[in-house]
Amino acid sequence: MIHSLKLGYLTLATDQLDNMVDFYTKVMGLSITSVEKDGTTYLSTGIDHHNLILQPSSEEKGLVNYGLQIANKHSLTELTEQLKEMGISAQPVKKPSIGMEEFIVVKDNEGKPVHLFQHMQTHNKGMTGTGVNPNKLGHLAQWVKDPQQTVDFFENTLDFRVSDWMQDFFVFMRCNQDHHSLNFIKTDVDKSSNRLHHLAFELRDWGHMKDALDLLGKHNTPVMWGPLRHGIGHNLAAYIPDPDGNMIELFTELDIMNEELGYFEPKAWHQEYPQKPKVWTDVALAASPWGIKPPQDLL
Repeated sequence: MIHSLKLGYLTLATDQLDNMVDFYTKVMGLSITSVEKDGTTYLSTGIDHHNLILQPSSEEKGLVNYGLQIANKHSLTELTEQLKEMGISAQPVKKPSIGMEEFIVVKDNEGKPVHLFQHMQTHNKGMTGTGVNPNKLGHLAQWVKDPQQTVDFFENTLDFRVSDWMQDFFVFMRCNQDHHSLNFIKTDVDKSSNRLHHLAFELRDWGHMKDALDLLGKHNTPVMWGPLRHGIGHNLAAYIPDPDGNMIELFTELDIMNEELGYFEPKAWHQEYPQKPKVWTDVALAASPWGIKPPQDLL
């Protein structure tokens, strides 16, 4: 099995590249590391060469692909053959983009391209100290037709584990100690052109979130939902839009999993002791123990 380490980056297509670059640099506080001839812009939260790629497009907007960093116990050539033996289409690509020498392109069970990479150049300048200035890219949530099939793919292929379910329509999966790196929510609407539900950036603490929301208010960026505490994952969260309308979650205090013990590190706000992965049947409690309901179209 291929062992995933973290969500590395995602690519967003946009028809207003300049506005998006301004927002993610001046407001969100990411730094530009490279720009290609067509304007494709690579941005970093502080360590990786890139965590977000903004790609110009006159047609489709939204999520194009995303990259997972994987363990390097075996070469990408060996892993490509392993994937093919599992019946999964896999294509190694040399010098696929700025900042990386190679990755494997696979498609998940619903056809979305996933880049599997082992090494990425580092961004030695660190965090910008401007704008929101998040710690890191935290997770990615996507619409899918069949969450259970998607779980089977990521469990059996990329060593993800289920952290929690919201009934049978929303699943949260982890590949490291963080409660979730990938989320999948069921939809009956065709989302093949853009499966993005939201992307999420981690903040330092509650004070950082307060300061971030004050800054966003000055930049006329409204809060779509929150601030609140989620039940699932127990993170403090606030949801905002970028210029394209893509939803961004700002979060902190996400549950941390102790894999050896099989439960999340205890916190005063947990509902159960120990707090273990489970199916949450109470949707309102799973969404927010504080009772702050999401907008009608969010779920």
